[in-house]
Amino acid sequence: MRGLWRAIACCVLVGVLGACQGQQLDVNYATTSGVGSMTASALKLPHGRYTFFSYADPANCVKSIALLDKGGTAIVDDGSQRAAAGPSTSVLSQMVPSMVQQELSSGSYRLKVSANGPGCAWHVEQILNSMLSNEAPLKAATRTKAPNVDVSLGNSSTDFHFQIPVAGIYHVNWMVTPCDHYSGDLVRSGGGSEHLGDGAGVAAPPGTVLGPQGQDGPTFLGAGDWTAKVTTRCFWQIQVSPWVGSLGGGTQGFAP
Repeated sequence: MRGLWRAIACCVLVGVLGACQGQQLDVNYATTSGVGSMTASALKLPHGRYTFFSYADPANCVKSIALLDKGGTAIVDDGSQRAAAGPSTSVLSQMVPSMVQQELSSGSYRLKVSANGPGCAWHVEQILNSMLSNEAPLKAATRTKAPNVDVSLGNSSTDFHFQIPVAGIYHVNWMVTPCDHYSGDLVRSGGGSEHLGDGAGVAAPPGTVLGPQGQDGPTFLGAGDWTAKVTTRCFWQIQVSPWVGSLGGGTQGFAP
C-alpha cells in the first residue's frame, strides 16, 4: 500500500514537468520525409528510450539510417542490419525498425539518412517511448492532413496512372485471383517501383471457384506520378487511399 501511494505521489510531483519517469508515452515527436541522402538539423532530446521506424520507396533504396550525437559520432546506425538482410523489392519489407527502445542520454542529435540515389524517397518516424529523467517530455508532432487520394484500378480500367501529392503512409489493397500466372507493381516516375506480388495459378478441384487473394496494409509511397503495372489474365484490383490514424506503438498515419 505504501508503495502504491509513493507511486501516486511521484506522478503528482513529476506530472508538473510532463510525465512520470519511466511512464510509457509512445509519443511520435517527429516524422521526417525526404528524397536522397540528407542530414537533418540538430534536435534536443531528453534522456529516454526511443524507437525509430524507417520506410523507403523503393524498398531497398536506403543504405542506412543513423543518429549522430553533438560530436558527429553515430550513436545508432542500421547500415550493417540492412546489408545483412540483403536486397529486396517487396513492399512488405520496406519498413525497417532502425532502433527499438534505444536508451539515449539527454543531448542534441541529428538524423542522417544515406540513400543509394537521388530518386530514393524515405520516411522516418521518431518515437519517444518513455522518459528516464524528470525532464519535460517531447510533445507530439503535428500530423499532415490526409490528401485527397482515392484510387481504384482493375481489369476494366483504361488509365493506370495516378498521383500521390504528399509522401506518407497509404492504405494499399492488392487483390488477384490466382487463376494463372500474375505479377503486380506500382511504379513511380523516376523512382523505381513497389512490388505487390507475383505467383502462378493455384490448382483446384473441378467445380471449385477460386476467390481473390493478396495483401492489405500500410505502405509508404513517395510523392509523384505512379502507374499500376499488372500482368495477368485473372481478376485483379488495386485500391490506394491515405492511412488515417494510428498504426500502433506511437506510429501515425495522416490526420483526418
